[in-house]
Amino acid sequence: MIKLRIFNIQIPQELKPIELSIEKSQKNDFLFGRAPQCDVFLDNSTVSRHHGKIFFEDEQYHYLDLGSTNGSQINNLVLTQFRPFRLSVNDTIQLGDFAILIEEIKLPTRPIRILEEEEDPTEPSVSHLEQPIVTIQKSSDRPVAVEHQHELQPIEYWTEGSIALECTRIVDETEDVKTFSFVANPIRLFRYQSGQFLNLSLEINGVELQCSYPIASSPSRPYALEITVKRPLTTNNQATEATMSEGLISNWLHYNLTVGSRIRSHGFLGGFNCTDNPSQKLLLLSNGIGSAPMLSISRWLYDTHSDCDITFLHCARSPQEIIFRQELEIMATRSPKFHLAINITHLKSRSAWLGLRGKLTSEMLTMIAPDWRDRPAFVCGSDSFIQSTKSLLENMGFDMAQYHAESLQEVI
Repeated sequence: MIKLRIFNIQIPQELKPIELSIEKSQKNDFLFGRAPQCDVFLDNSTVSRHHGKIFFEDEQYHYLDLGSTNGSQINNLVLTQFRPFRLSVNDTIQLGDFAILIEEIKLPTRPIRILEEEEDPTEPSVSHLEQPIVTIQKSSDRPVAVEHQHELQPIEYWTEGSIALECTRIVDETEDVKTFSFVANPIRLFRYQSGQFLNLSLEINGVELQCSYPIASSPSRPYALEITVKRPLTTNNQATEATMSEGLISNWLHYNLTVGSRIRSHGFLGGFNCTDNPSQKLLLLSNGIGSAPMLSISRWLYDTHSDCDITFLHCARSPQEIIFRQELEIMATRSPKFHLAINITHLKSRSAWLGLRGKLTSEMLTMIAPDWRDRPAFVCGSDSFIQSTKSLLENMGFDMAQYHAESLQEVI
């Protein structure tokens, strides 16, 4: 039996939980899609008629994408179509607008026998087991061999020196913000602290340049790294050499990096993290791509089932510029200790937005986090956001020994 919780991440809304049992259904696979005959019916245009399926083989449950239009993701990794992926508890499958959490897996208590196509299910089988055998007809539209990645030999952690990174996925978060996912090539595990930055090295026009970008991924998922990059529109005459270099690399990443491209990294930077500053309560404040390290911290605490209570306020210029909105709303839906608030700072008069709006004030902060005095504050974003938030907290009488900030250069 495999138990699923299903969320529509656009609304957001949780659908009725579903249990799939091979013993009760007497079949080996369960179809997901918007076709009415699917075992898990998802009535939405972002889902293909026969999008994917979960099947049981080799004493394990697996998910298989059936060549869907919009593809499938598991734990934010894009799946190769028709390539099985072994499922574990707490895995999250994303199909279009739906996120499916694997809440529980129970293996069958009776032996499972899958018939080959030429076998007759009415013929008795020889067995020395006293328990009855559950016999299931094998489906003919899936591969028999399942590749179990990373199980043949232990994988080492990357600890020092430079490393080659291969881009595996690019997500357009907003009009001018992308998230790039990387794995090491050859494969290595990554050990870092949530909230840190990744130092990249690129050769552009014959010149080697280096720049650091906020990590959105969590060390609890050590096989991949994700960085979030904002594309600068222009550079002005007063920009420093560092910001000019950052702007050049950011534009290069946006316009030239593709899935399969390789770049090099020289390690992780920064002391902006909650690991060195543990607390049972946190106040996270961000704007723009400052939400990336905040997402890393939130993912880490969520994945490790921490007892930490988080209040996360993100400020965006418009609803269209809210980065990671879907995942943050899912976390807020699933975890009673993750409190999310989003404030729109430059809302147009006719825009439909029912949430917070305007400049961050002491009244707004007190409404969101009445116990703000008891929470260490982590602030990340543009220079102007850092300065205004610091002044606000100082004027409110906040204990600035509990204030931690990381500024992201504003390249305009």
